[in-house]
Amino acid sequence: MIVPYHMKIRIYPIFAAVALLFSACVSTQPDSRTKGETQADPRSRAYTFGGFPAGGDALLLLNRGYAVGYSEDLLNPLWAAYYCGPDKLYENGKRPGTFSSDARLDSAVRLTHRDYNRPLGLGFTYDRGHMAPNYAIATRYGREAQLETFLLTNICPQRSSLNQQTWRALEALIANVYAPRFDGVWVIVGPLFGEDPSLYNGKVAIPEAFYCIVVDKTESGDFRALALIMNQNVSGKRKLADFVTTIRSIERKTGLDFFSAMPDAIEEKMENSTPEREWQIQILLDANSPALAGAE
Repeated sequence: MIVPYHMKIRIYPIFAAVALLFSACVSTQPDSRTKGETQADPRSRAYTFGGFPAGGDALLLLNRGYAVGYSEDLLNPLWAAYYCGPDKLYENGKRPGTFSSDARLDSAVRLTHRDYNRPLGLGFTYDRGHMAPNYAIATRYGREAQLETFLLTNICPQRSSLNQQTWRALEALIANVYAPRFDGVWVIVGPLFGEDPSLYNGKVAIPEAFYCIVVDKTESGDFRALALIMNQNVSGKRKLADFVTTIRSIERKTGLDFFSAMPDAIEEKMENSTPEREWQIQILLDANSPALAGAE
């Protein structure tokens, strides 16, 4: 059974200029928010809309191309948020040889590359699974932002067959199809945990599944959303429709409140909506599709 996780907020910006830039854009005029709308952290505008996800016992870590809410108890990001623009502005650089510890954490909860070394005896293997993806961040925000996706605060234990096949195809679909089609999209991804998760190498909680929320703002100003959940045992070529859910369902499973700074009526409609035809949910998620175009 998947259970909600419980957000202590401490800010550790790795890219302080992002936070300062967007804080400087906050209006000093009297509050003109719609009834039911709460104040969003101004720093969230660099990564998402409607505010950072609320709830959960997590540290807020700001990076050049994405933000995460990191759990020091589970040693996983509870969510990662990023904006994927329509255009590829940079080359997808070479992957580093190792993943990096995040110096913003206390040493007692700071993972190293070796903590994810594969133990013997498992019937299946786990990868260091990116939440904010290497390819989308690299091609939209550049080399330094790409390297920050290899921080272990952006990583969950993800079965190799899921990470290298179906999930990889989903990341490519977002970066190479949805972002250009919709002139940019907002994305929030993260893990779902069982009541008593197993520990990888006796340390890192292993998720049972992963969620993904993709949001587009239409030319008319309306919002449309695609919400998905993929279990760890998913692999191979699968229809996107197999994983469709609602944002509200993900909220119930995680205990997080997404887009809480939006007016209640708009938030309610979006979070309970089913995908519109523009998402083309009958598309086949195929890691060998030409749409990948180097997404890894």
